[in-house]
Amino acid sequence: MRVNIERIHWVMLLLGAILIVGFGVLQYITTIQPLQADQQSLNEEVEILENRLGEAERENVSTDDDTADLYSLQRELPLQPLTDELLLELDRAEEMSGSYILSAEKLDAAEQSAAQEESGETGQASGIDVSEGALLGEEPETDQTEAGPVVKNRGEAATLSYLVRVRTPQYENLQLFLESLDQSIRLMNIDMLTFDGKQEQVWVDEEPSPLTITIMLTAFYYPDTEQLEERDASSSFDESPEKDNPILQDDYN
Repeated sequence: MRVNIERIHWVMLLLGAILIVGFGVLQYITTIQPLQADQQSLNEEVEILENRLGEAERENVSTDDDTADLYSLQRELPLQPLTDELLLELDRAEEMSGSYILSAEKLDAAEQSAAQEESGETGQASGIDVSEGALLGEEPETDQTEAGPVVKNRGEAATLSYLVRVRTPQYENLQLFLESLDQSIRLMNIDMLTFDGKQEQVWVDEEPSPLTITIMLTAFYYPDTEQLEERDASSSFDESPEKDNPILQDDYN
């Protein structure tokens, strides 16, 4: 009888263990395994999204670099004349050099050619006709012909020329004026530069006479690039709506 009880006990223990193991396996299959599969799927999706995000960031960096390069290029060679920008460069050179701009006249092609011819004749008669590079101690980049200096390698870019008359106290001020123009981001060239030499100083306490310089300054722009018009670096503003300005009203209530 005792043996039968022990057998029944062991059988019940074995059945209980089998039930526990079976219940655990069932729980793993029905609960844990689906969760693990979902977690693995989520990890794969996260990895895919991270890869896409990395590619998008790299594309954005590349696009930003291209945009920055394009913006820098268009500052050197804009798609529009940007006359105001050129005049601001002249004003900056005037302030930095302590000079005074007497006049700034915009030239067309015929006036530019005539000014160059007149400069060539004046330079040959007075013996004073120099280029920017000569004053700055650099090699000249222009060819001197009978009609005056001719700029090399202009390509198909359009030009915007100004004839500028400047009054400056000393040659050093003239050099500062030209250096300021040379440091400009805008692509420019000095086609002609002539000046009157100083008059002979008779008295020691006599104030030295200033120099009068005539400069033909040419800036370049590239108007034929239709593909870049949508990404033009120049500023553009919408026209303001026409509204009455109460400050400018003649009648006050």
